Parts: sequence; C-alpha cells; structure tokens
Amino acid sequence: MPASSCCARAAAPPPSLDDPAIDAAVVAAAARLGFTVTGQTVEVDGLCPACQEGKAGHGG
Repeated sequence: MPASSCCARAAAPPPSLDDPAIDAAVVAAAARLGFTVTGQTVEVDGLCPACQEGKAGHGG
C-alpha cells in the first residue's frame, strides 16, 4: 500500500495525502523506465496553514 504524507515543519501528526492520482503517477513514471513498483512512500515538505500565517506555536 502506498504511503504519501506531508511533513509540516512543526505540525504533528503530518496530514496524509491519500490520493490515487499520486499513486498512479508514480506507477506510470516507473513503468516508463521499465521499473515495477512493489511499494512506495512519497514525502512532501511544506508549511501547514497555521505556519503559513505565522501563528504562535508553529514553526513557519
């Protein structure tokens, strides 16, 4: 089962990106290279909405 998550700098736990389109894109890109995907982890670094606004207690 694929795992995709956001890694917000100070948010815990990070939100999940369970999106079949992401999974399909990874599998399709791998297939173009002749690679068979047997598992995947996609990690996205960024800022949660509170961090984007610079709210206290967040790392943004």
